Amino acid sequence: MSASPTVVPDPTVDVVVESVPRNDFALREHLGTAGAIADLGEDPVVDRWRSQAPSWRGKHWTYRPDTDGALRLFPINVARATRTTR
Repeated sequence: MSASPTVVPDPTVDVVVESVPRNDFALREHLGTAGAIADLGEDPVVDRWRSQAPSWRGKHWTYRPDTDGALRLFPINVARATRTTR
């Protein structure tokens, strides 16, 4: 059982949406440094992300160091799965 991340909204931190490949997200998720937005539950920071980052698809989050080196939650977009044809 994994614990849900604690979200501490920080309105002074700019919301920058990183886009990551699906395999990078899978590794981060395995390490516990990323996950689905449902993991955060109802949280005001998610509403802030939605209003301040219109390019965010609203599905995933990750931890990233801020300018001071502290790990903070940020929204991310995960590349859509691609189909290969044979």
